[in-house]
Amino acid sequence: MWVPFDTLPAHARLWIYGASQPLDAAQLEPMLKTFATEWTAHRQELQASATVYNQYFILLAVNEEVNAASGCSIDQATRFMLDLGQRMGINLLERRRYYIRENLKIVCYEHDAFAQALRDQRLGPHTIVADTLINKMGDLASFWKPLGDSWHRRLFGL
Repeated sequence: MWVPFDTLPAHARLWIYGASQPLDAAQLEPMLKTFATEWTAHRQELQASATVYNQYFILLAVNEEVNAASGCSIDQATRFMLDLGQRMGINLLERRRYYIRENLKIVCYEHDAFAQALRDQRLGPHTIVADTLINKMGDLASFWKPLGDSWHRRLFGL
């Protein structure tokens, strides 16, 4: 059961799928709405929504107080994102991709390029990065944060 994204509660479970290039929200939103409308867990409707966020991210969320997402329903979402990415020619399931905000623009880095930019000190503790590991709607307020305050610093040994 699709609901408008901004009506989901702060405790709703959230998944983030990042793209290597800007996404066309007008093209994707109808497909995302159809998936969220039909998404079920053990034949029970999920109160769900999905949206394109900051041009590079697809956010999928479920209010688990209504019905919880199960392993099978999460697998459904993964297959949907895999198929959607294949239709667009991009990998939405790549987890070793990092995003920074630079002069009001988002820049996507693959893992090795991000590590090199850190070594070259082109990026540092004050660089604003996307926290793609948040998993609750209420955490979207802190999606962008300084690299020095993020999980990235531990991953890259800063």
